[in-house]
Amino acid sequence: MLSAAIQAQAGGLENTLLPVGLLFSEGENVLQASLLSASASNSGDYDASMGGGESGSGTVDSVIPTLAYKRQINESISAIVALHQPMGADVSYEKGLYQGMNASWESQSLAALVNYKMDDAISIHAGAVLMNTQTDVTLPGQYIYQNPAAPSYEVDLTTDLGTGFVLGGSYEIPDIAFLARITYESEIKHRFDVKEAHLDLGAGPQSQSTSKVTLPQALTLQVESGVSMSTLAYVNVRWVDWSEFSLSTAHITDLSGAPLVEFAKDTVSFEVGAGHMLSKQWSVGGFLAYEKAIGADTSPLAPEDGYKGLGLGATYSMSNADITAGVAYFESDVDGLDAAGTQFKDMTSLITSISADYRF
Repeated sequence: MLSAAIQAQAGGLENTLLPVGLLFSEGENVLQASLLSASASNSGDYDASMGGGESGSGTVDSVIPTLAYKRQINESISAIVALHQPMGADVSYEKGLYQGMNASWESQSLAALVNYKMDDAISIHAGAVLMNTQTDVTLPGQYIYQNPAAPSYEVDLTTDLGTGFVLGGSYEIPDIAFLARITYESEIKHRFDVKEAHLDLGAGPQSQSTSKVTLPQALTLQVESGVSMSTLAYVNVRWVDWSEFSLSTAHITDLSGAPLVEFAKDTVSFEVGAGHMLSKQWSVGGFLAYEKAIGADTSPLAPEDGYKGLGLGATYSMSNADITAGVAYFESDVDGLDAAGTQFKDMTSLITSISADYRF
């Protein structure tokens, strides 16, 4: 299915989604590998009071792998183990007020889920998640101090391991290929050791502290149904509790009175799509996606705010394998301004992916 190969880039720092759908895939045992490539552009004009000018695009192209394995234990129980990168960000500005601003957020998640079929219609699934996260940020002095002569400032947050859980249920009507599934993903809490320092010789550490960060809980509703013998339609709705996310560091918070990164509201994203079987070997699909902009103050470290998008893809099926390739395009215009009065505009993302399922 196309949505398994290309997943809409939800708000905040979301990267890839947990492949819960693999629990319900055909075949006793399935090995799934996918590779997603994202190329994005973001830019804006900052206020004359800050000298005026263009921010330039700060996004960095990325390649994101996912690997998952499904085991059919018996007629009632299936299980998956999945390794993916659920959250991430990589920005690097080289122009004007923002020159020298860099930020990296990396995460790796290992999840294990089990699905139990209570009868032909009702199933429950649950599991545990381990997530490893690290981040570092460099802010140019002319941005945070409004002084071109001021040194840049670096924030390092040490790697931390957090835990969470997944819980959900599903309802099936096999005769019409109907499946409704709801999945809850718990919040994951991190406690980072933080080091902040000016990047000029002899300045030394500005501060050493700890920062507690809560990665948000999420709820996903997925409904799919056959509309003919060869066509399947689906709707996905995902809510993420981004209003609980806040990344604060001692010096930056004292200086600005605000966290380094935060999101004012939760996000709700929608995806509507369909797949059509052309032959025993070939099928095609497409989707439309939407997420309403929050419209609050934004940050050049994570400027995206809402999106509209569409995607197309095709699957080639063999006796024991499926290969899916797709492409998706997203655009976003930010409603809010950052601390420099910059409104990022004409933000676009082009995402390509390839996914292979091997059944055995």
